[in-house]
Amino acid sequence: MPPELEPYVNDYKIQVFEIAWLPDETIAKFRSDFRFVADYYSQMRKTKKWIPMPGKVKHIKELFDLFKVLTGDNRFLDMYTHREEAQDDMAAIALDYLKEDLRDVVKAEVREETIAEVREEVRKEAIAEVREEVRKEAIAEVRAAVETKLRTKVRNSTREETALTMLADHLPVDKVAKYTKLNPKKVTALGKKHGYL
Repeated sequence: MPPELEPYVNDYKIQVFEIAWLPDETIAKFRSDFRFVADYYSQMRKTKKWIPMPGKVKHIKELFDLFKVLTGDNRFLDMYTHREEAQDDMAAIALDYLKEDLRDVVKAEVREETIAEVREEVRKEAIAEVREEVRKEAIAEVRAAVETKLRTKVRNSTREETALTMLADHLPVDKVAKYTKLNPKKVTALGKKHGYL
C-alpha cells in the first residue's frame, strides 16, 4: 500500500478462532445464542454427532437460519417451523433432529445384527447341505464297496464250486486253476479240504 494512503486506511487487529477447537469450558462461558453454534461445531469435530445442549434460545429463527446456512442442512429450518410456539429450549426444539439421527444409528445397528444373523443362518444351511452331500456320498461309497465285496465273494464262491466239480472229475490242478482263474495253491487247498486230492 502506498504510504500516502495509510492515514485513510484503518489498521484493525483481528483475532481468529477455530470455533470447533474451543475447549468445552470456553464454550460454556458464552451467554449468547452463539454458544449453541460453538457447541455444535465442537461436538461434530469430536464425535460426528450432535446432541444439543439444553438452554433457552433468544433468537430462534435467526439461530436456525444460521445453522442452515453454515451446515447446508435443511432440517434446521424444519426444526424451527415445526416447533411449538412457546418452545424456546434448544434440546426440545432439536428433538426431531435427534430422533432422525437416533433412527439412523438404530437402523445401522439393526442392519449389522441382521447381517450377522443372516450370515449365521447361511452358514448353518451350508453346513447342513454339505453334511447331507457328504452323507449321500458316504452311503454311495459304502454301497459300492459292499456290492464289490459281495460280487467278489459270489464270483469266488462260484469259482470255488466250479473248481471242486472239476477236481471231483479228476482234472489236474493246473488246468482247474487256469480255467477258474484261481491260484493253484488255493485249488490244491480246496481239493485237500474236500478230499479230492
